[in-house]
Amino acid sequence: MRKYILFILLALFAFSLYGQKGIVNNGARIVVDNGAYIKIQGDNTTGYTNESFGSQHGRIDLNGEIQLDGYFRNNASAGEVFINLDGTGNVLFSGTSNQGIGGFGPITFENLELNTPGIDLNTSIFIQNGIIFSQGNIVVNNYILAFGSNAVIMGSAGTNSMLIPGSNGVLRKYFDNAQTFTFPIGSNVETDYIPVTIDPTGGTYNGGFVDLQMTEAKHPENSNPTDYITRYWQLSETDISGYDAQLTFTYAESDIVGNENNYYTLRYDGSFWDVFDAVNTENNTLTASVSEMGEFTAGANELETGELVVSHSGLTEENLNGAVIDLTLVDDEFENSTLDPTNFGLQNVPQGCEILTVDYVSTTTATMTLAFDGTDFDTDYTDYAINMTSAEVASDNDYTSNVLLISATDDNETLTIIDPPAITEGSEDGHVFSIELSGGTFNPVLNADAWSCSWLPEGVTMSDVLYLSPTSVEVHISGNRVADYDINQFVTIEIEPTEYNDAEGNALISDNDIAFQARNEQLTALTDTIYQSNLDNIEIYFELIDDWIKSAHFTIEDIRLYGEPEGLSVENITMTDSTHFSAVLSYTGSGIGQDNPFSFEIADSVLFGVEALNSQDIIISSDVGINEQEGAVELYVAGSDIYLKQHQLVRKGSLIIFELNGRRIREYSVKAKSASLFRPILKDGMYLIQFLTDGGKLYQTKGVVKN
Repeated sequence: MRKYILFILLALFAFSLYGQKGIVNNGARIVVDNGAYIKIQGDNTTGYTNESFGSQHGRIDLNGEIQLDGYFRNNASAGEVFINLDGTGNVLFSGTSNQGIGGFGPITFENLELNTPGIDLNTSIFIQNGIIFSQGNIVVNNYILAFGSNAVIMGSAGTNSMLIPGSNGVLRKYFDNAQTFTFPIGSNVETDYIPVTIDPTGGTYNGGFVDLQMTEAKHPENSNPTDYITRYWQLSETDISGYDAQLTFTYAESDIVGNENNYYTLRYDGSFWDVFDAVNTENNTLTASVSEMGEFTAGANELETGELVVSHSGLTEENLNGAVIDLTLVDDEFENSTLDPTNFGLQNVPQGCEILTVDYVSTTTATMTLAFDGTDFDTDYTDYAINMTSAEVASDNDYTSNVLLISATDDNETLTIIDPPAITEGSEDGHVFSIELSGGTFNPVLNADAWSCSWLPEGVTMSDVLYLSPTSVEVHISGNRVADYDINQFVTIEIEPTEYNDAEGNALISDNDIAFQARNEQLTALTDTIYQSNLDNIEIYFELIDDWIKSAHFTIEDIRLYGEPEGLSVENITMTDSTHFSAVLSYTGSGIGQDNPFSFEIADSVLFGVEALNSQDIIISSDVGINEQEGAVELYVAGSDIYLKQHQLVRKGSLIIFELNGRRIREYSVKAKSASLFRPILKDGMYLIQFLTDGGKLYQTKGVVKN
């Protein structure tokens, strides 16, 4: 195969091969097909050298493999060594002693494979497809070893085969999307395998790249004297915008100084330190999620970092709304003059306190204006502080400021009904009134179930409680009473502690009340007494007090009589207005032996009120005068005197005087004599007078007293 390849090349190209070892390509084009290989012998000074011959420059179209024992140089005055890069060509460094890559022309390897004691770079190289690690290290020295956007690490990178950056060497990785890449690097003393992994999580890639350098020494700006590592890594990105990545670094056991358990991931941006995660001491790894690169190392979190100092002349509950806080950065600076309030936060502040604005003053000073809705608090806030995210500062540090005191005003809460309404019985529905809280504030979200009245008529509810402001609510009353009440009620409002701020576990009761005014509904007959003699077809007039007839279809079916004599009924009803009507009676009875009280009732179905109404008693005055037995007794009234005369048998007994409604008002003892005179003090009017003998005989009359 080798002779075949050389034959084709000699037939097509004019170039020279000379020297006992190695190949010097003076402007020729070498083609190595897929499946073919060239084996080149050499040493530290020989191997493969690419040269130019006039305007012709040495080139290799490699689809197979070159096996090289010796040096690889590109000294052509122009152009790459390898052409038609399709990722299939492989250069295997397989020498028995250290090999080198050099020259002054560019070199792009499709694939580079290590099976050699080692390779020293004396020029920068580019890896298009990947490196296959088997045996041996690549020492980058002061050059750049760059990986293309599709390049991968293959083989078995580790302590036997890795990249040694050196003090000034640069490892570069190109990205055209977010892909994880591990730099398989080792310490410069070539004994420890300490890879670095970049796992991008965001960004816009415009053919950009990330550079990695490593220095085996304590970071010169690390001021911690006891706990640190003797290694740091320098990472930078170019032509990548919005870059976010998760980084993982590995350090060697020999790097550890002091107490490893105190280590954190540290980043230095040229001016300030940022602190990230605690290190993993078991795996010797440090991690950081970053949006900016910098210089990374590990050590104790006791570096000289910046500080956010806040100040105010004295914050109180009264001046909190609109208070202006001074912010000062020490050993740090604001990233720019536009400050985003969402990158600031308040720590341990009263409810209802928030950031209104944050205003830039200078690179190290700003002001913050607070807004406060007046939510009450009665206990001082002793540890108020301000948080600021790393997005606002050059150091990329998050800050929590010193603490300030917010003084409370300890006041007693008072609940007051504003302009308490007078609510009339039967008109309760739809009443709305306001309640104010002084010395405190209502919770913005109210629970109507936590509000109650000391008394409400049956059928009436407190239907809703609406938040108007921190100190004012609106209460809605719904429904009308379904049962009568005849006594005025004075009602207070009570709220549970959940309904207002700064409650001390006690319910709060209003200091004034609402009057529920009862209606004393009455049905009054405008006539107290009627007489048996004109009972039939008599018309009685009535008046409703604190109630009225709501139905236009008020009929005799809505009237009921109580205590009426047999044969008495209502014949007709005439309604004058909603509070006045008359009733015409019909009487078909045979007579009344004595005075008869009776009353009217109106059904509740025709009344505004919820209960039927009964009138006072109306007395039907009997036409019976004296129950005489053979003219033995004479009983009558003359003026204001009452006379009793016994003509035949003289008996003892009692004289009893009744009002016509049946109420007994006087009683006198009667002696056994023929004539007795009684002078009771009575108002003018008709009375029923009875003489009841000790033997049980009853004589009675009606008479009109006239003083």
